[in-house]
Amino acid sequence: MKYFPLLLLLSLLSGCVQVENIKEGFTSVRELINPRIKKIRLTKQEIVTSKQTIASLQKSVAQHKTVLAKNRKTYATISNWIKFSHIVYEKNGYYQCRKSSYRWRKKPKKACANNKEADKLSGAMCAASIGGPEACGALAGVVGKKRGVPMYNFLSSPACGATIAKLNNKQYSQEDFIGDFALGMFQDYLDNLQKQGNFLEAMIGNAIYYSLLLNKFDSCMRNARSSCSQLYTVWKEEDSFRKVRNGKNKLYAKCQSNLKQMSISTDNIQNAKTKMAPIHRKISVETKKLRGLEKQLQKLNRSRRR
Repeated sequence: MKYFPLLLLLSLLSGCVQVENIKEGFTSVRELINPRIKKIRLTKQEIVTSKQTIASLQKSVAQHKTVLAKNRKTYATISNWIKFSHIVYEKNGYYQCRKSSYRWRKKPKKACANNKEADKLSGAMCAASIGGPEACGALAGVVGKKRGVPMYNFLSSPACGATIAKLNNKQYSQEDFIGDFALGMFQDYLDNLQKQGNFLEAMIGNAIYYSLLLNKFDSCMRNARSSCSQLYTVWKEEDSFRKVRNGKNKLYAKCQSNLKQMSISTDNIQNAKTKMAPIHRKISVETKKLRGLEKQLQKLNRSRRR
């Protein structure tokens, strides 16, 4: 009796095997009678295999994309550093690092350490890009009121033109104040249209003028804020080496390291793109094959129901 459980287990297993064999035999008989059933089974198996192949290829693409994103981020970070760094210069199309010729610099005029400085500098730089010191007054009316009291107060004050003059390394004179009124020529033209009764034309002109100027100013402000903040960050980092022993040598070594890493990132980006290209082609081919198998299965199932 002690072997009864074992015998029972073997009997059950044997029964399972027999049931499986019966199922397989039954399936074989059905496929022999109706070849379409076999074709449906094989097509389903091919679809499963095709989906697995695509999933595997997509996994490889995802891995390369991760490498690509990481190196693009590194490349962008170092590119910004190079753009605002004082130790880097370009020669014969290649970036190089200054060593003996490097001179410590004071905080650049176009660098901003906080949001208040960023707004002031950005507002001045964008006014300058649109029309120079004399643009401040016009921008106060068109842009300042729509962008809040602090921006309006800055643009409408002499400080705006004075900041532009400081950025341009020139003195802000009384003549620049007069220029504030000279820039309103286009606005005067629109006002004259209204006086002459051409209200529709004047309204359209105003809408276009204000819209274009506002969009240009907003776009400029975004870029200027980003630039002045990055310039400050890079300057502050470089200046931190000033009080360090052998600071210039260490800053030079950092510069060399950054340029090397930029070169490595460039190679990694190109390699990832090169490796992804054939995988994308394989995915395209396999996807086309899968679509064909799915259509084939649909046709087989439809004909089976008839």
